[in-house]
Amino acid sequence: MMWTYVLKLIVLLPLVCGLMIGSLYLWRKLETRMPGAAATRTIAVRETMMISPGVKLAVVDFEGRRLLVSVTRTGVTLVDKGGAAPAADEVQPVAAATPSFRDALANLTRGSRA
Repeated sequence: MMWTYVLKLIVLLPLVCGLMIGSLYLWRKLETRMPGAAATRTIAVRETMMISPGVKLAVVDFEGRRLLVSVTRTGVTLVDKGGAAPAADEVQPVAAATPSFRDALANLTRGSRA
């Protein structure tokens, strides 16, 4: 009786795990064909960075502009408005630390203390 349970576990556990992995793989492949695909969207999240467990910074492209927003448990706050967002083929690597990011981070931390 115990051997049948172990045999079922050995057979069914990899089968269920395989089905989960397969469905996630198919979701990623078919996501681009769904309505509202990335090519037709007016908003795109380019990069996110976790500042602390409750605070995340995100770079968002919206209507040709690049925005830096702070996402917390209580809401979303605009930190900085950037210039025009480069086209998808003109994306350049971001420098490690730029003064505008440092200023934006300082403004963010000053705002959370008040």
